Amino acid sequence: LEGTQGHADVPRLKKAGFGLSGWSLFWPPGGKLGPAESIRGQLALAHRLEQAGAIRIVRGKKDLEGMGNGPLKVLLHLEGCKPLEAGQIDWDWAFGEGVRSLSLTWNERNEYASGTGKDVSQAGGLTARGRELVMWCRQNGVMVDIAHLSDGGVDDLLEFDSGMLIATHANCRHLAPWVRNLRDEVIKELHQRGGTIGVVLVPDFMTSKPSCHVDDMKKHLARLVELGGPDLPS
Repeated sequence: LEGTQGHADVPRLKKAGFGLSGWSLFWPPGGKLGPAESIRGQLALAHRLEQAGAIRIVRGKKDLEGMGNGPLKVLLHLEGCKPLEAGQIDWDWAFGEGVRSLSLTWNERNEYASGTGKDVSQAGGLTARGRELVMWCRQNGVMVDIAHLSDGGVDDLLEFDSGMLIATHANCRHLAPWVRNLRDEVIKELHQRGGTIGVVLVPDFMTSKPSCHVDDMKKHLARLVELGGPDLPS
């Protein structure tokens, strides 16, 4: 569980005082394993850690009780729905395995929506299948993440759906004109819906300058607070 490689592990998160951690279930395009096989393996690992008492997968509000005490609470997030395409993984099966948050796409266009990749039109929006998936999320209490969703997809989602939305990793486009960053009007809408935005500590997300500094991060935090309030950034 504990190692010297990677950004974090369960023991280090616990030592740092984390009570809740969001774990991304992600299939890297071109990986050795197919999308479904990769995600099934990641889910199996999470379940083995839970059975060993190292973590507790958050399946509902009750699992959040005693935050900071006992095993690390883990929210399983499906980053991009490629593994769900063409019935590779059943939506209800993923829910049963503990998935409680998802982003409709990664950088590509899939059967649900258009992403933010350089070869993908930002005018592309949600598909009919994407709308079905959003409605399923609302019916089952699964959070919808707009990170990696194209501008057209975000606009479609805001018009089609009135529920709470999150952006797990995105900054302010007003300060850094990166396609993955959010427009001011979208930031305001997420705040009004009770959502949250995870600030990204990656240079391209923070500034268009050749190098970045901690002050750039502070500017994004200040902008989010200005547009939404202190509870908006995370």
